[in-house]
Amino acid sequence: MTSVVTLVDVVPGDERHLPAIIASTSVLLKSGGRKTVTEKVPVPDPALLSRLIGEVAKGDELQITVETDWSHPDLPTRLVAFSVVGAGVAPTAAR
Repeated sequence: MTSVVTLVDVVPGDERHLPAIIASTSVLLKSGGRKTVTEKVPVPDPALLSRLIGEVAKGDELQITVETDWSHPDLPTRLVAFSVVGAGVAPTAAR
């Protein structure tokens, strides 16, 4: 799934948790109002995480591609590509 989000933070990993980004987006409610939704997206690929840290800053608007493992009962997701919105470049994917 690809979506446009605002980067809130990058969370370093440790022995028990993968590194992740915290991203927020605004969703339209049935009432016509808007609500900000924040999500934590794991970034298991070290090369992708390194490029992300080098290319973006908190508050940047990003186009992210998130993959879901539908075969796993917990349906884990992970970041597989990103690009800075307005940068005029193709999404950067894990290699």
